[in-house]
Amino acid sequence: MLGMMIAASNAYLHGKNEAETAYRLITEEFVGTLKNWWDHLPKEAKAEIEASVRIDLSPGQPARDSEGQLIPNPVESLLATIRTHFCGPLESDEKKHRAALMSLRLFLDEYKWYKDVFLERVFYMPDCNRAV
Repeated sequence: MLGMMIAASNAYLHGKNEAETAYRLITEEFVGTLKNWWDHLPKEAKAEIEASVRIDLSPGQPARDSEGQLIPNPVESLLATIRTHFCGPLESDEKKHRAALMSLRLFLDEYKWYKDVFLERVFYMPDCNRAV
């Protein structure tokens, strides 16, 4: 669902729509659980999402266009809020990935042991040097 909203937002924004228009088009199409969540979200939170501006990563300051105006960013803020609410914070993903990698490492260590034992047994066979 989030991927479809990202695709829709890209289409709206590349269609020369303003960020606020794309934001409204996306929120008007909410259905089911997402609509219920949106309807019960406090007005202050909605206003904060709608008033958000793009932040430059290097200085951490609000981004400005060539005319010096703040660049609105409600679509990305909305998608980040939805992702955080329904999927949890990004830090939890890092912990999940780290745990999966550790499990995989243990599995690969066991795989190496099984492979070594298998090859050792193959080499003990009397015909191990014979061409196939």
